[in-house]
Amino acid sequence: MRSVTAAIAAVALLAWTARVASGHSVWCAPPATTATFTASVRHGEAFERTFGRNLVFRLAPSRDPSIPGWTIEVRARGDANPERELSWLVTPPYRSWNPRYLDLSYGRSAGEAVALTPREFAYLTDVADFERAAAAVKTLLWPGTARTSSWTRPERRWTR
Repeated sequence: MRSVTAAIAAVALLAWTARVASGHSVWCAPPATTATFTASVRHGEAFERTFGRNLVFRLAPSRDPSIPGWTIEVRARGDANPERELSWLVTPPYRSWNPRYLDLSYGRSAGEAVALTPREFAYLTDVADFERAAAAVKTLLWPGTARTSSWTRPERRWTR
């Protein structure tokens, strides 16, 4: 097995604070937090580094053998829920190449994948916001699954 070296010279982490747990969203242009990680990882291995308050930057190896590489993840330190990844919700696009992908997806070569630096992406800073943010993104991606009442209330306001 050949060794694959991924050097992430500078990863710009944008801490988007989405106060969705309070019932309303506050999206603002946050100050960028820049963290620099340099590491060597082998194909199929993960890389983790803590940063900020109780957060973990992670290179998660691809589970698909036909698309070698990693996906950048941000997780809460010690969170046992494998589905609660804090960056995918606030780093569009959702259905095409994404700056979180350090892999050969969407026709990118290995050279193109590692040349894209720095990587800029957003993440939730509070795990408590995850469920509501996930529901909002799922409604956006699959609107047919949304409850009708959540769509008709705003329409009534605008039709008066």
